[in-house]
Amino acid sequence: MMAIVLHKPNVYWEMSGWGPEYLPEALKHDIPRRLQDKVMFGSDYPSVTFERTLKAWEGLGFRDEIMEKVLHLNAERVLSL
Repeated sequence: MMAIVLHKPNVYWEMSGWGPEYLPEALKHDIPRRLQDKVMFGSDYPSVTFERTLKAWEGLGFRDEIMEKVLHLNAERVLSL
C-alpha cells in the first residue's frame, strides 16, 4: 500500500480500522516524512471512542503540523471542503 500511495498522485490512505499504536513501524516512520500529505485520519466510532483514538495518535509523538494534516487538513484538501 505504501508503494501505491507514494507512486500514484491521486491515491490516499485513510487510517480507520487500525489503532495507531498497531501501525507497522515503517508506516509510523514515513507518515511524518513521505506520507504526511497522503494519510488521513479515520475513526472506528462507536467501536472505539474518539478520545481513545486521538490519545493513541498523540502517543506516536508526531509534530503538531503533521497531526493537523493527518487529522483534518489532508481530508479537507482531498474532499474540497
